[in-house]
Amino acid sequence: AAEVKLGKDVKEEVLKQYKLYEDKSLVDYVRQVGAKVAAYADRQNITYEFYVLDDPLINAFALPGGTIFITRGILTIFEDEAELAGVLGHEITHVVERHSMKHMQGAQAASILWSVLSKGREMPLSVQLGADLLLFKPYGRGDELKSDAVGMKYAYQAGYQANRVAKMFEELQRRDESHI
Repeated sequence: AAEVKLGKDVKEEVLKQYKLYEDKSLVDYVRQVGAKVAAYADRQNITYEFYVLDDPLINAFALPGGTIFITRGILTIFEDEAELAGVLGHEITHVVERHSMKHMQGAQAASILWSVLSKGREMPLSVQLGADLLLFKPYGRGDELKSDAVGMKYAYQAGYQANRVAKMFEELQRRDESHI
């Protein structure tokens, strides 16, 4: 319950900062592919929700409790449905493994620790920024590799070609390395 609540709170903040993509047929398509892949997730005790953000950046991310965001920008690089399924499977795995929950708990712990140690004084901006960086830091390489592998498994179980999914992960890795 705490995980779902935290995810809903963060989702509200994301939706304050980003506009949802309004192409209903495209959004429905993403949700259908997401539901198809999520049906094979190792965690079925939560409801997976899929949203498309009207943002040109190439990105996708998962929140605790099952909310998954994908940008219209990443949709432009997919060559077929299997690639979309692979990325959604990857994000579903972050939810299954509670990767984002672990990050957010670390940020919350930093805030709680400050309030206890400071005896109620307002948190300085530098401490706040540190907690925010902890919250939004990238997952570790191990978490990413596991999400790639398990996400590929979910997509394959949903009927998608594993080689197409693997191709997408390679392309995203190549793009990421080119920005270093």
